Amino acid sequence: AHRTVVSNGPFLDVTLGGTAAPGDVLATPAGEVTLPIRALAPSWIPIDTVTVYEGGACSDPLDDCDPILTFGDADHPMTSDPPVWLDVEVPLTVSQDTWILVRADGDGATDLAPAYPGVRPFAHTAAILIDVQ
Repeated sequence: AHRTVVSNGPFLDVTLGGTAAPGDVLATPAGEVTLPIRALAPSWIPIDTVTVYEGGACSDPLDDCDPILTFGDADHPMTSDPPVWLDVEVPLTVSQDTWILVRADGDGATDLAPAYPGVRPFAHTAAILIDVQ
């Protein structure tokens, strides 16, 4: 799934370390890398949360995964200025091989009606693999 973002409306623009997009492998020394995240959607497709997951914090399936960071709460508010719902740079510290992925979700209060009644907006990136040198 090279450079893949699955979505029913929102879009996630994500890179890691300035070069690695979803589906890529980032070869990097241990230390800090930057994860810029832009969550985009028109005002009628609201994004309420953007969540960052990391391989070391997850088991399969992803539903059992604890996020390493969630935007959309009191500590990490969303930008909420459509079409850019979130535009941040997240510093991450890596010490071993792992992966990072990002997911955006609507809260379900606003669905995609009339095209898809009852369906909440989401976007989900492929993993960016991290190869610590």
